[in-house]
Amino acid sequence: MTATAHLIKTVFIKFRHSFRAPTIPTSETAEVVKEKYITAVVAYVNGLSKNGAKPLTTAFLEQILKENDGDFLHMCAKLVDENFIALEKLDEVVGVCKAVNSSIPKEDVKKKVAASPKSIHRDPIDGMNAWPTQEKRTNIVGSRTCVLKGVAGITSINQLQALVWGGRLESISLPPPGTSHAVVKFLTAEGCDKFFEATANGIKVNGDEKVVIQVDKTEGPNSSNDLIRNCSEGDASRCVRAFDADEDWARATLERLAVGKSKPNPRVVDIIKRGKTAKGRFYIEFRFSHIVHALQFKRELEQDEEWEPCTIVYAKDPCETARGVHYKDEDETATGFL
Repeated sequence: MTATAHLIKTVFIKFRHSFRAPTIPTSETAEVVKEKYITAVVAYVNGLSKNGAKPLTTAFLEQILKENDGDFLHMCAKLVDENFIALEKLDEVVGVCKAVNSSIPKEDVKKKVAASPKSIHRDPIDGMNAWPTQEKRTNIVGSRTCVLKGVAGITSINQLQALVWGGRLESISLPPPGTSHAVVKFLTAEGCDKFFEATANGIKVNGDEKVVIQVDKTEGPNSSNDLIRNCSEGDASRCVRAFDADEDWARATLERLAVGKSKPNPRVVDIIKRGKTAKGRFYIEFRFSHIVHALQFKRELEQDEEWEPCTIVYAKDPCETARGVHYKDEDETATGFL
């Protein structure tokens, strides 16, 4: 993708994102961003030397964007039709893009996000001074861990998680080499109990009636540190979804991004999925084997300039929404790899 195409696409996503429904109860910040974008475009266009051209007004531009859900390309086409800008060499379209990009300095954006008092999604990491080094023995809860026996043939986290349901997971791991037992830890004891009770007669593997996986629960209770407790009380999950992401991301690039740069302790990825919502909104979803990996990754993605236009949220853990073995998600339109 050329630099010009990337610039236009980035601004297109910014406009679409700012004109969509805000993710916080008050739309004050979103309105400020929209106002700055519109003001930047009006100032740039009116600064062009076009003899006899009528001035572009804020009201006119705002009406165009509202009628088309913030479609930047439609806005540019309308400005060309009305002779506000020229399309011959894209110079003036690029000028509009640069004006928009410079209208809100990155530090200003970070301050606005940090100052928002009513965020719906509470980050479990907020308020913590460091990653917990060991679990505390306070606030003891019931057992949250199950052991799946007879899964030596399972070769991926995605295959293994398809056999688990009942609630959000803290972690899930493949059997160590030479063994056939896999460990699954739920975020809550309730989720663990639900799964354990539902698998009293074992789990029948799809396509092979002779293979039945047995499930045992480890003797509890399992301790719960502050981080895990914050996750269970909020909406955090091991799944991170980026709405309005660039659809041109290469598979290998996404894999490297998800795994991270830590060579001694790389993040373990379940699957990366691309899909669209019922309303056609594109997303890329990253699922991990451990919720801590998801927390780290979400923070990194939110601080990455290339993902700045995206709305990044925690998605539902399929192990929470499923009611039994789930080789496929409820959303069959999404495709995954890894």
